[in-house]
Order: sequence, then structure tokens, then C-alpha cells
Amino acid sequence: MPRWYVSIESKASGPFETADVIESIRQRKYVVVDLVFQEGGALWQSFDEIGEFKQVFDEIKAQDESRSKANSHLTHPWVLLKKTKAEGPEKYLQEGPYSTEEVLNQIYNGVVQYSDYA
Repeated sequence: MPRWYVSIESKASGPFETADVIESIRQRKYVVVDLVFQEGGALWQSFDEIGEFKQVFDEIKAQDESRSKANSHLTHPWVLLKKTKAEGPEKYLQEGPYSTEEVLNQIYNGVVQYSDYA
């Protein structure tokens, strides 16, 4: 069974069994553009380049889109507050407004990173 290393923000961790990586994807610990390396492999690839992992991300995206459509009557605009290096009132930069679907797509595609907003 293949073992995998995962790199997030240039920090590699692992090795992990395939089932553990899939479970972490389902727990949204990784985004589709994070890099993964198969033990004994030749190069790092993004999750979307590896069929079994891309399939899990596609399932998550479909579930999110379905949930978003089911709750479209509850749609409210989202505004994201991104951290800056400034202090005081300029510490955050407002981005948006976004729909729920736009925010979910940004999370799925790795555009929105937790570390930029927390």
C-alpha cells in the first residue's frame, strides 16, 4: 500500500497511509492545491493530479455545491477580513462581498488560507 508525504506551506509531514490522507481530506485539513509525494515516487504533485485524491475533492465540492443550492434561500453575502502586516484599524483588509458558493470555491481551490485570516 502506498505511503504519502504532504507539504503544506513548505512543511512536509508523513508518511501517511492512503486511507489516512483521504480521511484528512474529508476533514478539510488539505486543499486541492497542496502538494503530495508518494514514497518511492519521482516528484511532488498537487492533490488534483492524483486520481484517487482528486475524486475525494470532487465529491466534497459536489456536496458543498448541493448544500449551497439547498440553502440558497438563506444566502447572505460574506465579507472576509484578511490579515495585513499593519497595526491598528488597518490590521485587516476587507474582501468581498462574496456568495456562499464563491467562498466555498475559494476554500476548495486554496485561495482562502486559514493562516491569512486567523
